[in-house]
Amino acid sequence: MTQPLDSIENPFVALQGADLEDRESDPLDLEEFPGDIPTVVLPNKVIALEAAGRTDVGESRQHNEDFFVIDHRVTQIIAPDDMSLYSRGLYILCDGMGGMPKAKLQAD
Repeated sequence: MTQPLDSIENPFVALQGADLEDRESDPLDLEEFPGDIPTVVLPNKVIALEAAGRTDVGESRQHNEDFFVIDHRVTQIIAPDDMSLYSRGLYILCDGMGGMPKAKLQAD
């Protein structure tokens, strides 16, 4: 069963049983790090990528004058022996300068 990493008390313990054959480093000897949790070297593979945006009117304004655009494109190539994920994006944020004349029009 998969669960979010931030919901696991000790992510290193959860990853010990994971399939990490693709990692390039040698296995860690935990006795070298008494009381410390070492950094886990994970495979350099992206399996998912998301983009999101959000604005907030705040506490002192009646309307939101911010504007954003996300143009996010992901290409996934799946073959019997490999999977590749390519991503590119254009992220634009226009701060409406709350309270300024025609700020909403300028942001849009």
